[in-house]
Amino acid sequence: MCSIQIKDLYAGKPDAKDEIETGNIKNFVDSFILPPNWEINRMLSSSCFFVTGYKGTGKTALLRYIEDAIKRKYPYSCCSFILFKEDFPEIKRRELAENSQRMFNSVSIDKELQAEGGDFQFIWRFFFLSKFLNDNEMSNGGLFDKDENLTLFKKKMSEIASLNEVKLKWFSTFKFSLFFPSTSIPATFGISSETVLQENEKKYHKIIELIEEADAIFSKLIRTKTPYYIFVDELEAYFADEQIFIRDLHLIRDLLFSIHKYNKIFQQQQSHTKIIGAVRQEIINAISQRIDPRELNKIITGFSQPLNWEYNNTNSFRHPIIQILLKRIMTTCNDKGLSCKTDREIYAEWFPNRIHDKEPAMYVLTNCWNKPRDIVRMLISAQNSIQKNASCFSQSVFDSFRKAYSTESLNEIKEELAALYSNQEIADIVSCFNGFKISFSFKEFQDRTQMLCPNSPIFRDLLSVLRNLFRIGVIGNISTMSHEHRWYHRGDIDLQITDDWNIYVHNALHSALSLTSKRDYQRSLKPSNGAIVKVKITKIFHSRVLASIDYQGHVYKGCVPITEISNSMVRKGFLNEVVSEGEIRQGRILRYNSQYDSYDVSLKI
Repeated sequence: MCSIQIKDLYAGKPDAKDEIETGNIKNFVDSFILPPNWEINRMLSSSCFFVTGYKGTGKTALLRYIEDAIKRKYPYSCCSFILFKEDFPEIKRRELAENSQRMFNSVSIDKELQAEGGDFQFIWRFFFLSKFLNDNEMSNGGLFDKDENLTLFKKKMSEIASLNEVKLKWFSTFKFSLFFPSTSIPATFGISSETVLQENEKKYHKIIELIEEADAIFSKLIRTKTPYYIFVDELEAYFADEQIFIRDLHLIRDLLFSIHKYNKIFQQQQSHTKIIGAVRQEIINAISQRIDPRELNKIITGFSQPLNWEYNNTNSFRHPIIQILLKRIMTTCNDKGLSCKTDREIYAEWFPNRIHDKEPAMYVLTNCWNKPRDIVRMLISAQNSIQKNASCFSQSVFDSFRKAYSTESLNEIKEELAALYSNQEIADIVSCFNGFKISFSFKEFQDRTQMLCPNSPIFRDLLSVLRNLFRIGVIGNISTMSHEHRWYHRGDIDLQITDDWNIYVHNALHSALSLTSKRDYQRSLKPSNGAIVKVKITKIFHSRVLASIDYQGHVYKGCVPITEISNSMVRKGFLNEVVSEGEIRQGRILRYNSQYDSYDVSLKI
């Protein structure tokens, strides 16, 4: 048995940025694993420049890993980060690694801004042009050739910066500030809801004109051989206030278009230069649903590498998500000076043969969403449990942190939902699931929502809500016949609302939502009218067919009335040519027949 205890394992942080800031860059890099479909060289050398994926799939971690890889290959390169976040409280970020030359810009957005469908692209264009210029200064002028175009570009940017208090007509009460540490070009745009005076109208047109001129000059600048990469991260928007939410979606949409614009310029220059942006899929969905996307999906699809951990070839320890867990154990062993073992040996040493009658890797995978953050959350939950001194992940260890892991998983689900729904709507959604059933039909959930929150918007658009919950991973499907599962994170495209498929709540959320198989068992003692069942023909008579009914794993007596079998052969008395004894068919509960203490069912012919 390994001498290392669970509390000693390198777990990391849920957010990669926090993990690196705490000084764990070495462990972070040593334990990092790329998903099967990903190649860093493709991102650096191809036309791709967006990293997309749902919350927790490792977008921030990937950007940090790419930056480290660039620094290792090109120590003289320039890498900087732009972190976008509403109400971001810090003017600049501290450096995350020694000798990294990284510079952090914060975008501080006044809460009073009320977007009215306007265009932020000119603001972002000035933002990026200023960033290119300031990164060049931070690199001692090493990014662009020192020629007359660079001199002219600096002059144009200074002209724009001199008009730092201009009342524009696009939006109301908007304060957008850019802070550049150790530079001489701060810029602030202030926008008021007051009547635009003629003088300010002229200043407005002057700024647009100068930005256009600066853009044209910038495209003529000659890049040096110094690799230059900008990473854009933390593109967040939360539906706490609808007006603020819509504003942030406009900001993010136009930021993404600006990234696309300047990457096209860099591609034409054929230089080692790229702006790489990481954006949550929920935000892209929200932009498509809430505002005019302006063909955003076209550029996201054409220039992105999706980040997902779908891997259907195996559910064993070879699965990349399980490899993340094993790699962290291996990293801890290396740090402790213990002999390095293979992943197979670590797996055999740290896990029992079965966990709740499942192979350990399968148990872990069915309790996560194929996201690296699931493993981090699982490790942290284990290290905070009463079993933290254990030297392996036994069944009792998993049982000890099941509730905490489930609660943290639900909290993250709520954060994902915040990009689509208000706080009250999220509370309504959780209430409808809380204490309900693990598996249910659409009609059952429709009745549930009508009973608990009939006036909520989620009830009026229930199918759309369920489809969003499917994409985020709250629910999947389970076959009423074979009990096969369907999940978005395993490559299934959309939620099935048919008689053949029930809705199923993800295993990891059962504890937090107070869902148990025992409660479902008690509720399923009597099949309800309309329920889809498995029917086995047991005896054929002239006027009826006897059957046994399998309903959610329980067997009941059944009868198929002759009137429910519509076929010309039946009318001619050849019932046994339509159905046969021992045959298994799918059917639907019609009613309880008290005369025969059985259930009348119809068959699907």
